[in-house]
Amino acid sequence: MSENLIFLDIDGTIVPEDEDHSIPDSTIEAIRRTREKGNRVFINTGRVRQNVSDLLLSIGFDGLVCGCGTDIYYQGKEIFHHTLDEKLCKKIAKVNREYGANSLYEAAQRTSVDSWFSLSGELKKIVDHFKSNGAYIYETVEDEAFYFDKFAAWYEEGFDYKGYEAYMKEWFTIIDRGAGFLEAVPNGYSKATGIGCLCQYLNVDQSHCYAVGDSMNDWSMLSYVPHSICMGNGKEALKQRVEYVTTDIHEDGIWNALKHYDLI
Repeated sequence: MSENLIFLDIDGTIVPEDEDHSIPDSTIEAIRRTREKGNRVFINTGRVRQNVSDLLLSIGFDGLVCGCGTDIYYQGKEIFHHTLDEKLCKKIAKVNREYGANSLYEAAQRTSVDSWFSLSGELKKIVDHFKSNGAYIYETVEDEAFYFDKFAAWYEEGFDYKGYEAYMKEWFTIIDRGAGFLEAVPNGYSKATGIGCLCQYLNVDQSHCYAVGDSMNDWSMLSYVPHSICMGNGKEALKQRVEYVTTDIHEDGIWNALKHYDLI
């Protein structure tokens, strides 16, 4: 079997971020062909396991790096999962209320929002999308079983970003996604550490790794591998840093990337 490991982001890389979210046929065919050639393909996403749809998985993958490296699967088996103390989770939810960070709390089998906030804007769109894919969304952070592995948050003008980041740095790395949106990942975990975990688990050298992404939250995995690829629809700042820029997601981006590296 080939030792090549290929890591693909979801949103903007496999799945278009336009309204219908239809995965291009060329993407599906590229993944099928490269796996037939002996390469192993993994989703590497900020999404937690619950929010990776069965439709997406039906394409066929060898494994998943979920929750920015906090939950990892190979051939359907969970091989690593980092969890947070429930007392810390409740503390963070309280702090998010104080700062006005309207959050989506994500764990492998549980996704929650805080009904103390109004559900609107991009957060509402995401919650509605997850619900349409069969995910159950808890709407309270008050119950005893409240927990999460990571979270995302939306904030409005006047938000004390620097103060918030300084407070959270003891436990979380804050990733500024722009447009009033941030991701909070437990310190020491990232899309890059997920790749490292799988390399160790599969005894594959890092030099045989490829990664494809489109936004700055993919930079950790792209900077970790020797063969980094940005989608044509990706952020301009990211395009300046990677080894190769492929075409737009709607212009056979994944297919052309894998073809460029003779992976199909």
